[in-house]
Amino acid sequence: MFAPWDRSWQEQKQRVADRLIDEAEQVIPGLRDAIVYRDAGTPTTMQRYTGNHRGAIYGWDATPKSLATRLSMETPVPGLFLAGHWTRPGGGLYAVVTSGQIAAQRVFKELETRH
Repeated sequence: MFAPWDRSWQEQKQRVADRLIDEAEQVIPGLRDAIVYRDAGTPTTMQRYTGNHRGAIYGWDATPKSLATRLSMETPVPGLFLAGHWTRPGGGLYAVVTSGQIAAQRVFKELETRH
């Protein structure tokens, strides 16, 4: 995550959440009154929910070196494949979804060869 780690986010995260809800209410009137629970994500939130170091949401830095050295989806354990922002093809929502799809395809391919 491209945000400072060593700071308190409480005041800013509430302000940003309020602003986003204000924007959404322009399209969805009454949204604020219908919200039962809300939470705003910060680096500390991401670390708490995911266990990722300093709340990293993209995995390793997106540098040429790290792109070449990301974890492979394949492991030495037969039938065990990795997916996520720490593996190939990399971080971000689209890449993580793609990673999961590719890993699932490899699982199905391996299952087909067993039968």
